[in-house]
Amino acid sequence: MNRADASASPGSLAFDRVSRSFPGVKALDGVSFVARPGRVHALMGENGAGKSTLLKVLGGVYAPDAGSGGLTLGERRLDFGGPADALAAGVAVIQQELQLVDSLSVAENVLLGRLPRRGPGWFRALGLIDRRAARRAAADTLTRLGEGHLDVRASAGSLSPGPRQMVEIAKAIARDATVIAFDEPTSSLSAREADRLFAVIAQLRAAGRVIFYVTHRMDEVFRVCDACTVLRDGRHVRTWDDLNEASPDGLVRAMVGRPVADVYGQRGASPAAATGTPRLSVRGLTGPGLTAPADLDLRSGEITGLFGLVGAGRTELVRLLAGAERPTGGAVTLDGDAFAPRHPADAIGRGVVLVPEDRKRHGILPVAGVGENINVSARRHHQPVPGPAGVIGPRPFAWERRNAAARIAELNVRTPGP
Repeated sequence: MNRADASASPGSLAFDRVSRSFPGVKALDGVSFVARPGRVHALMGENGAGKSTLLKVLGGVYAPDAGSGGLTLGERRLDFGGPADALAAGVAVIQQELQLVDSLSVAENVLLGRLPRRGPGWFRALGLIDRRAARRAAADTLTRLGEGHLDVRASAGSLSPGPRQMVEIAKAIARDATVIAFDEPTSSLSAREADRLFAVIAQLRAAGRVIFYVTHRMDEVFRVCDACTVLRDGRHVRTWDDLNEASPDGLVRAMVGRPVADVYGQRGASPAAATGTPRLSVRGLTGPGLTAPADLDLRSGEITGLFGLVGAGRTELVRLLAGAERPTGGAVTLDGDAFAPRHPADAIGRGVVLVPEDRKRHGILPVAGVGENINVSARRHHQPVPGPAGVIGPRPFAWERRNAAARIAELNVRTPGP
């Protein structure tokens, strides 16, 4: 669809030939489609397809490449100099990593950047905040979302993931946003919290907002969304204006560019793996976040799933096994020997590695490069012995370059370089 199609439907948001490049990478390549008001529009694609970049263009974080197209909302061209311009234009993007200030109250977060001032006009220039008015306004907004029970005086940092998500949505509602985008909104919610979120999205749809919904969960797409756009390698593949005309197989085929059978291979557990000697045995393990002692056996060649709702103890169990938390009871053996790591370095030294749930906080060094992150926990095997003052000599750059290049190729990391 083009901009002419958008103008025929007042309030529609149109991406018209939008491109965005980074050094060595074209993250978006001439993307064009239309999202209409009063509908939930899914954005789907594999990791690296361009979904997050598209949302950052929508939210004013990135500008489209010079000479490429742009965005229009109805008849209005959207040219953003930054996120503040997008917010002023009525566009709110609710990121997967919620943008709350934990040290501030719920009310202060809901009205962040728009807190009411006290006193007559000249007195307000002093910047004194009318906290009573702020609490009333925040409470009214949360009540509209069915979250009137939340304490607007509580700090945002004290909230669990579900209420935090609702506070983020309340920020968008308080700004009267006409375009709201959700990026993986249920990734850290329980089933009950997800149901509540879906009810709120239905309210926003009924109010005539343009809603984007990014997820990898196919069941949510068909439960929540009305339309869907698929991206692949930064390009627009297809838009279904009516999801009743789509199927899960069709969406997956559009996302990956090959038949579904090549993606999801049904198989049973390996009999050899099921009867092998356990490599890791857990007996009566207790610790922070575990409500009952855990027993578990892991064998070579076997994938064991940990299933449960948010708060059931899945993350806490693997953090205990990886040395990120200290157990309070029980025993663990690895290849027949006692295994009690005091910290993650101990576990890594024994070959037990955790890929954490919160990648940004616990998985990577955001200020370091891709190559440095790949090599950081393997350097112990390739560094010269520290000198008398504990100073490490020059790193073996050739080995690090080879290792980073091999891992980038093996895992198809979308990066212009290490």
